[in-house]
Amino acid sequence: MVHKLRPGDQEPAGSSMVLCHRLIGRDVELARIEELLRRTDSGGGGALLLQGEPGAGKSALLAAATAAASSRRMRVLGCVGAATETHLPYAGLQQALRPVLPMVDQLRPAQRNALGAALGLTDGTVQGPFRVGLATLELLTWYAAERPVLLTVDDIQWLDRSTCDVLAFVARRLSHDPVVMISAGRAQELADNPIASIDLSSARLGALAEPDAAALIRRHAADLPGDVLRRVLSASSGNPLALVELPKALRHSSTEVLAGSGLPLTARLERAFGEQFDDLPADAQAVLAAAALNDGGSAAEASEAAARLTGMGAGVDTLAAAETRGMVTIANGRLSFRHPLVRSAICQSVSPARRREVHAALADVVADPVRRLWHRADASAGPDDGLAAELEQLSTRLLQRGSPATAAAALERAAGLSSADSERGRRLIIAVHIHSGSGAYEDATRLTNLPQLPSDALTRSYLRIVRQFTEGRWMSAESIPTLVEAARRFHAAGATEAAMLALLGATTAGWWGDASAEACSPLLAIAQSLPVPADHPAQILVSAMAEQHERGPEILRQLRDLPLGGPDRGIHALVEIGTALGYLGALPDYYRLMATVADSTRADGQFALLAMVQAMQSWVGLLLGRAGAAAAAAAECRSLSPPSGPERTSELARLAEAMLAARRGEVDKAESAAAVAEAALLRAGAHPLLALVQMVRGTAALATGEFESAYAHLVRIFDPSDIAYNDRMKAYAVVELVESATLARCPERVRDLHRQWAAEAERTGSPHLTIGVAVTAPVLSADPQTAFDAVFTDALNQWPVHRAKVLLAYGRWLRRNRRISESRATLRAAQDLFDALEMPPWSERAAQELRASGTQARGRPAVTPGRLTPQERQIAILAAEGLTNAEIAEKLYLSFRTVRTHLYHIFPKLGVTSRTELATVMSADVLDG
Repeated sequence: MVHKLRPGDQEPAGSSMVLCHRLIGRDVELARIEELLRRTDSGGGGALLLQGEPGAGKSALLAAATAAASSRRMRVLGCVGAATETHLPYAGLQQALRPVLPMVDQLRPAQRNALGAALGLTDGTVQGPFRVGLATLELLTWYAAERPVLLTVDDIQWLDRSTCDVLAFVARRLSHDPVVMISAGRAQELADNPIASIDLSSARLGALAEPDAAALIRRHAADLPGDVLRRVLSASSGNPLALVELPKALRHSSTEVLAGSGLPLTARLERAFGEQFDDLPADAQAVLAAAALNDGGSAAEASEAAARLTGMGAGVDTLAAAETRGMVTIANGRLSFRHPLVRSAICQSVSPARRREVHAALADVVADPVRRLWHRADASAGPDDGLAAELEQLSTRLLQRGSPATAAAALERAAGLSSADSERGRRLIIAVHIHSGSGAYEDATRLTNLPQLPSDALTRSYLRIVRQFTEGRWMSAESIPTLVEAARRFHAAGATEAAMLALLGATTAGWWGDASAEACSPLLAIAQSLPVPADHPAQILVSAMAEQHERGPEILRQLRDLPLGGPDRGIHALVEIGTALGYLGALPDYYRLMATVADSTRADGQFALLAMVQAMQSWVGLLLGRAGAAAAAAAECRSLSPPSGPERTSELARLAEAMLAARRGEVDKAESAAAVAEAALLRAGAHPLLALVQMVRGTAALATGEFESAYAHLVRIFDPSDIAYNDRMKAYAVVELVESATLARCPERVRDLHRQWAAEAERTGSPHLTIGVAVTAPVLSADPQTAFDAVFTDALNQWPVHRAKVLLAYGRWLRRNRRISESRATLRAAQDLFDALEMPPWSERAAQELRASGTQARGRPAVTPGRLTPQERQIAILAAEGLTNAEIAEKLYLSFRTVRTHLYHIFPKLGVTSRTELATVMSADVLDG
């Protein structure tokens, strides 16, 4: 697609590099574009995001990039977002890929099917944005095989969410492919936009300096008198579009557009465009109004709708004056507005009643049933329960098609058409949950702040609590009564789905808020009254949170007996089962199940859910000794977490990375990350998660041998009067607390606590707490040998960090009890395991004990998998398992070229030259075994 210039765009004329004909005042941005295009010379690529206010020249820069790419003989693709098409899934992607769709058959079957279904080329089931994204990435790399590719994406604030998800996926994976993506959008309208949320390289376009602004006016209006030029300069505030358009408006306007009316610049431009619209004949106005309100660029649809409105022929030939004034262009049956402000001005010039008439006319002429439904909804002047029901059904279908943003929009519109307060509230609540579940927290918050919320006090209270979550504030245990009452009300109304959403919110608040049994009992009662089977995952999750002390072992057996397949075992059901396992301390079971869930959420493009899953996987991976997997999960979580919304997800991942650093002895890095996370958690009121901050600090102090300091940090987690206290987190810190107390030679400090832990482990059956009690018992026991003998069981093998620490403690005890030869084998085993676990301070401690036993400790291995980045590690593991590059690319959602490049770097890092040697090195990596 050739990127068309809009009014205010400065056309880049041809030259040796094209960009040598500079856009006035944009040298820095042009240089960045040129550097990005130059990367394709060496087979690389990348992405750039241009941000600025309307008229800042974003489209001009995209046009300049297009011209520069063409001069390099690059292939060029592009798409432009439109406000009327945001509810059409993959509309932008269809526009961008239209020239390369004949190449779809070259993709592998899974990718061909995913992309074909998303774009309506086949009748298959639409899959998630990640799978569609991988297919898009592969298609672009195929297209770039002969010549590099530039993809321009304009007005991303109006692209449909599905397209944004796919393009964000692609943009993050272009460094090793000769593909460049340059996108542009209005900075103030990009909250929650996936493309703007992935930390792309970006350029913010500011106002032009006065000399540049004057030069631009002279280029387009050389005959402008000096006094008028100065007034235009003042009124335009350095905005390129205003600098070009306001002089034109002076010639056509019946009013003084430069007058100091106090209007913002955008409003002045819209007024100028609106006056041009008002000067057009009635039939031309009708066509333009239909085009402006239509969710597509069909000139025929706009003409036919206008004919129905006016009762006379109103073809596109009536738009000659509009074309002459530069308001629109018509080509190949498509009507395009030369700037979004033109469309906006026309929409504002049409009265609300007339807009409804236009939508009704469009509903009569549009063939697509989904588009027709949206026009019918926009034509409605009041409540329409039948139409609301149709929109809710559409929402369900859109969710199944992997388009949560559009599904939520349909429910929001259905809520607005609902006559009953209860139905309006129910639909709004579900829409809020859809938005927050997909990571669109700004949209979720907006719905909770609508000016015409249902009058029902309970619904308002419920939405206020949800708003706390979407705005990033902590949802405490105090919210449980309101959520329970909302669930009871929804249950009474027969809205089981909404009732379950309320209960699950209360369960989360209860767990992280360390709610008492009394606070949880009403939650349990309403859960048990819902018309769902007793083995429904959500039911079991509530029981796991509320009844673990009374029925922990029984609930755990029930969970382990649950079949994971079947139609009622979708991703959310598996998350509920996994969360219940986590609540009950069955972390090895949790980890295995949630690894499957992570793959599924990644495939389905459920980014917010994936981020939350990976945040917990990073911590559970740490506890289970899977440092590489934990690092990869934390990195993915932080890359997926949106800048708005709850901070705890990304801060959990940050703390996991800090914990990894602490274990490696990188104390400054660990303490710095812990301080950043602590500030964010305090800001959000997420005090229960401060326990993890203390875990990091305690571990860092253990790494440096500051055992008293370590104890002081860790004991705060167990002190009910401390802000960092969290009873539900104690199993996480049991081993480190006992380690710090015994190494500080004060074991009596923790004896009473240990007796309490042992009693609780027996009562709850928590595997996590049980193993923590077992591995710490020997150093506190009057009969250490018996306690050591009891701990070395098959169960310990699932907890490598605990195993390494108990081996070190046992070796130390054996040496100090003059059992020197026995101690050496035990200490060597501890050192080897700590090396594999990437815990050099503890490995050195084992080495010191070995030297004290009279034997020379071996040095640390020169090459370990720990030298790899998280993504390199994932690739190395899969390559070691025998997967081909194409299979690895499919599994990790990368291009095969990226996989090949990573392996090129992995081999020398690990000192191997073949996949056989790679398998040998990685097989010793117990972290990901």
